Amino acid sequence: MLIRWFKSDTVAFASLVGAAALASILLHWLRLFLLVFMMIAAESLARLDIQTAEYTEIQACVILTVTAWSGLGLGWALGHVL
Repeated sequence: MLIRWFKSDTVAFASLVGAAALASILLHWLRLFLLVFMMIAAESLARLDIQTAEYTEIQACVILTVTAWSGLGLGWALGHVL
């Protein structure tokens, strides 16, 4: 059945272009997913370190919130400067 599908050069070319586009989209989403996954893992490790240091829940929340907002602001500022 697949051989019948690729008898036409136009159909074969369109299929290859479509497959390449799909692969590109999948790789882009994989890159985005890995970045998000890395941020979640880093936050989890930071929370474990903070709990090991025996901070209270409020202190841990404040530390993580200030760190996250500082990183976001620094990234935004560097993005506009560069």
